[in-house]
Order: sequence, then C-alpha cells, then structure tokens
Amino acid sequence: MAAAVDLFKVQPPEIVTVADIADRAGMTSAAFYYHFASKEELLEEVVETFAQTWVEAATSRLETTPDVDHLGDFTDSILDWVEDHQPEALVFFSTAVGATAAVDRCRAETRERIIRVITTELKRLAPSRVPARTEASAVGLFVLIYLSARSQLTTDEVFTTLGRSRFRREVRVLANSVVGPARGQS
Repeated sequence: MAAAVDLFKVQPPEIVTVADIADRAGMTSAAFYYHFASKEELLEEVVETFAQTWVEAATSRLETTPDVDHLGDFTDSILDWVEDHQPEALVFFSTAVGATAAVDRCRAETRERIIRVITTELKRLAPSRVPARTEASAVGLFVLIYLSARSQLTTDEVFTTLGRSRFRREVRVLANSVVGPARGQS
C-alpha cells in the first residue's frame, strides 16, 4: 500500500500501472494480484483507510474542543493532522478524485460523516443556537477545512502567496467567523 501511495500521490491513478506498484514495492505483478484484484481495489482501500482515520481524527479533536470560540484551534489541529498524513491525504484530496465510483462514494460518505460530527459537536458547544444555523455552520466549517487541506497539500497559489503561518491564521479567523459567536440565536 505504501508503494501505491507513493505513486498515486504524484500521478493520476490512470497512469500508474500494477507493474509500477509491484516494482516500487519490490515484488512481482503476480504477488500484487495475490493481495489485490486490481490497482483500483488498492486505491479504494487507500482512500477508505485514510477516510476512516480522518473521521476519527476530526471526531477526537472536536470532542475535546471546549467551546465554539476555540474552533480555530480545532482547524489548526486537523490541518496539522492532514499535514502529518500528507502522502495518503494527497491521494484522498487530490489524485483519487474521480478515479472510481467507489472512491467518489467513499469521499462523499466521509464528507457526510464529518459534517454530522461537526453538527453534533456544535450542538454540544452551543445548545441554544438555532438548528438551521448549526447545520449550515457545520457545512461551512467542513468546506473550509476541506479546501484549506487541499490548498495546503497542493501548495496552491493562495497557500504559497500567504505562506503557511498567515494561511493558518486566516483559516482560524474564518473558522470562528463561519460558526460565529456561541451565545444566543444569532
């Protein structure tokens, strides 16, 4: 799997061959097929494994967030986690997009799972908030995290222009503004 991640993180899956993966892993193509039916099956496993650990990381970090005003700390923490899992994250956020129906389904299910976790935690952190605002804030926070992770991983123009420190600072500010104050129905 590590050999496949090394290849998939820098090349579109349609370009990577089973022979490339086997060669990178120091095995034969026959040995590869002993473990996986296809490179698509391997890619799906890489994406599913990352997705599960990403949901767990987001959940554990949100559950320890003391209040809505500390959501910037959460975004920093989850972006650090993504950075620490850069090879697999690059595959999940970038190169695997559209690779197979199963990959796209996994990514969509992961999005829904994380939005549910954020919604649940926002309800805990701000129980008096209007439910529609909580749900919209959860979607907004997820989109911010997702796009920030992608920007950071691919070192896109925004990330490069701002630099890591300022980029992260701006994401923290945006996280707090997306969710807004903890008090009242605002």
